[in-house]
Amino acid sequence: MSHSAAARSSEATIDAKFNEFLQSIGEPTELNDALLTRYFQSLQEHIGGQTLTSPTKSTLNLLADSPTPMITLSSGGLIIFVVQQSTSDWHISGLTQVIGNFDLGSVFNYKLESGRWNFVRLSITSDDGTGDRIEFVSYLPHKVPEQSGTGTIVQFEDTESRQ
Repeated sequence: MSHSAAARSSEATIDAKFNEFLQSIGEPTELNDALLTRYFQSLQEHIGGQTLTSPTKSTLNLLADSPTPMITLSSGGLIIFVVQQSTSDWHISGLTQVIGNFDLGSVFNYKLESGRWNFVRLSITSDDGTGDRIEFVSYLPHKVPEQSGTGTIVQFEDTESRQ
């Protein structure tokens, strides 16, 4: 199986696991750290046996009024992913799970969506077939426009979260 076929298969499996997780807890109106941690742990067997670090509280920021409209994912006072396109302002809290290794400046694919129950999910994936990825899931439902494309792995201080 080629790297891209393996990546598509992995993505389909993780999409299915997310939907399965939401169905298993009924029709949730809110997710919490314990539920999302359980979901992320359920992915471990589907990600090549990599050991997962603890998920971290994060904020997904969609900023239309910044000098360059952008989407950022912030965690622990650091901005870790940037995409330069957004048409709305949103600040969405959730939990992020990092799977694998990421080099600063690397370009990764991303997909931003509000699934069946409108929980926002940002999937940041490597295109090299390694299965490296970052998964963000919101605590509360939000209807955001679906987007996909490429973005950059960065690490710089998020001054808004430090104030």
